[in-house]
Amino acid sequence: MIKYFILLVSIVFLCPARALDSIPIVGKSCMLTKSLRVDDLVDKSGKIFVGKFLYAEANRIKGLDIRTMHFQLLDPIKGVKATNNEIVINEWARMKSPFLGQVKKNQKYVFFFYEESARGLSSLVGFDQGFARVNESNQLEFSNRVDLKTRRIARPSFSTLSKEVPAIEVHTLKDLKDLCQDSSI
Repeated sequence: MIKYFILLVSIVFLCPARALDSIPIVGKSCMLTKSLRVDDLVDKSGKIFVGKFLYAEANRIKGLDIRTMHFQLLDPIKGVKATNNEIVINEWARMKSPFLGQVKKNQKYVFFFYEESARGLSSLVGFDQGFARVNESNQLEFSNRVDLKTRRIARPSFSTLSKEVPAIEVHTLKDLKDLCQDSSI
């Protein structure tokens, strides 16, 4: 057993660093993520916006393989300035991405991105849970792993002060905006 471990370690360390340049930009790694609540998506996101994925291009910046993604901004929700109708986000290209198959070009989505790192990189919160398709009636179609019930409760009205106030469930774009507004208070 130890011989195989030593063989594996020696193979990894004896491969020349130049071999990394021949690895394709599209990584084959797998992401393990826990199922999230919709308010986890909101709280962990640095940028939330409604937009359309336009295209991605491969770049190499400071020795890192980067996937530069371009989005048409339709509605800024959190952490996005509405000064431009295009958003550009860089992500590390060596990991698998929902933008290479699951997210369809020119369809309307809500995207939940982490705050940018020191190197200017970001990624979707919860990997494939970090976006929701927006249909024609502004209903949100999240991954089936996202729990749409939040820990927050609806604002009590005068008529519900004596009753138990139900938790909010996020099904529409308006529900999401209300949740984002409540979380910033």
